[in-house]
Amino acid sequence: MKYYAARSYMLGTFDIAIKDEQGNDRYILLNQGKVGYNYALRDTSGKKYADIKQVISFRNKYRIQTDTKEIEMSFKYPFKINPDPYCKFKGLDWSTEGDIHHHNYCVRDGSNIVAQIGLAGTSDRNMNTVQRALDNMQRDIEIECSDEYDDPLTLAVVIAIELAEHSDGTHNSV
Repeated sequence: MKYYAARSYMLGTFDIAIKDEQGNDRYILLNQGKVGYNYALRDTSGKKYADIKQVISFRNKYRIQTDTKEIEMSFKYPFKINPDPYCKFKGLDWSTEGDIHHHNYCVRDGSNIVAQIGLAGTSDRNMNTVQRALDNMQRDIEIECSDEYDDPLTLAVVIAIELAEHSDGTHNSV
């Protein structure tokens, strides 16, 4: 199943509808305020699936709390020149692969793909750099979830990754 989330949730002020392929609202990401990013993932009937909270620390960390799991996600960098970040999870045996800063990556469980993430639509290559950057900032995140995994948990993990990427401070916005 594919889902679409507006990137404006990264501003920390809006409640965001997460839509399915047909454009129907399936989940809502509710801003719960407080210090750092603090969201609740609910379905449209109001059932809560997860809390996604930024952990204030020296590292870029997020805690995802569901009824049955507590997951801590950390943004990491390998030791090399121009490192691409990856995410490490405590409480899940998942990993990330790809370009998180440009929203072109996947989440894996071993060799199985849990979700593929990208920007919805394609940017016009004839635009100048500034126009393309503004276009990219307004595009939705497309999250394609594997049928074998729990969609709300997968969405909560992806939202935490996107929030960590946004709060990282080393990325560019395109």
